Amino acid sequence: MWDAVSAFIARVVTRFPGTSIGASLIVCLILSAGLHNVHFEQDIRKSFSPDDSDSGREARTYLEFHNLSEFPRRAFVIFEAKDGGDVLRDGYVDEVLRFDTIMTTSLTDKKNVSERSCDPLCELNKPFHMVLVGSKIRFILGNRALC
Repeated sequence: MWDAVSAFIARVVTRFPGTSIGASLIVCLILSAGLHNVHFEQDIRKSFSPDDSDSGREARTYLEFHNLSEFPRRAFVIFEAKDGGDVLRDGYVDEVLRFDTIMTTSLTDKKNVSERSCDPLCELNKPFHMVLVGSKIRFILGNRALC
């Protein structure tokens, strides 16, 4: 069925190329006419839950705690080992840290302003890094033979 529809559209477009282009432009203009009314939210929660919900209260607390008026650009990534094992193993931790460095670098860019685009949350992953460093130190000390 789709082959027949595609063949029909191809015949119409090849027979009337100027009309097809004009019709496409008119359809695009009609469909995009209302885009000036579009409002994009930085807080995805607002699209799915009311302000008086638990998540609304949590969001207000979050903004108040970090002294923010609107949500900053954020990226949340959940890692899982391919084999289903512990993601805190050496090779996996190195890959997580590599990806974290890429994401942090891209989010902490400096434009023509003095503050980074991730402010005030640029150091949000510090506790994560401290836990990883602590676990690596514990692993190294635990595997070293004591004299």
